[in-house]
Amino acid sequence: MAATMNADFDPHQTAPMLVQFDQYRGVDATAGFYLRTLITQLRSLAKVDKYAVVGAPAFAAGIVDVTGRIIPTDARTFAATELAKA
Repeated sequence: MAATMNADFDPHQTAPMLVQFDQYRGVDATAGFYLRTLITQLRSLAKVDKYAVVGAPAFAAGIVDVTGRIIPTDARTFAATELAKA
């Protein structure tokens, strides 16, 4: 996923991001240990101007809500039925 995100980031000053949890199967604990993933996460702080998360489990929605108050990104969560609104 990091390669896809970086390819989208490169030609743009900022970019919106929509994450849809439609087939969530749990957390991949090893994902954060890859250098490419860490670099992409850091780039996203400067590149993502709007962040919408749709259908997230309660714990993930809570993390997005709290993080959205800290980082300079318009981060919002939406119910699974609100995809068009996101």
